[in-house]
Amino acid sequence: MSKWLTTLKETKIIPLIAVNDLDQAKQMMQLLVEANILVAEIGFNQPNSSQILTALKHEYPEALFLAGGIIQQESAALAIESGADILITPSINPKILKFAQNNDCPIIPGVNTPLSLEMALENNISLVKFFPAEASGGVKLIKALNSVYPNITYIPSGGIDDSNIDEYFAHKNVIACGTGFISETKQIQKGNWRLLKTRIKTIQSILKYT
Repeated sequence: MSKWLTTLKETKIIPLIAVNDLDQAKQMMQLLVEANILVAEIGFNQPNSSQILTALKHEYPEALFLAGGIIQQESAALAIESGADILITPSINPKILKFAQNNDCPIIPGVNTPLSLEMALENNISLVKFFPAEASGGVKLIKALNSVYPNITYIPSGGIDDSNIDEYFAHKNVIACGTGFISETKQIQKGNWRLLKTRIKTIQSILKYT
């Protein structure tokens, strides 16, 4: 098993940092590190996403950084150049899949239908992002898909917080969950660090029993 996959399984959550301010991103990452969460997804839909990823990778070389929201090959190239360990796409994009594989960069594509699952399998990918999780049917859809595609493993993302994360981990094929609950953009921008610390502790207490 690859080191990055082991890290995801052990950490269980992938906090999404989606801000355009480097200082705010650094402060959020510091909260995560203090909680021994050495994983973060950097949303690549901000003007400064590349600079933020590069800076965080330099400051926290031991952490695993995923570049999320990749929808163009140019963004994929920039993310890899900026230090991304893994690419995450919201859907199956054959060009981006091929580009990532040609550059030896792990990629986790987004799926939520049988067709998209089969496209992933055709590209030798069995770990996928289930997105948008809650809007697509949540755990019920994962169970239904698993009955036909039992070898697929999932990282659900979208609408996951302290009220439902345990439901996802009740499914054996879920290895981690993406969440913005503990790194909510508007709370970062407001500087509500105490609230975010509380959310981190809440999620970690739930994960102890999953």
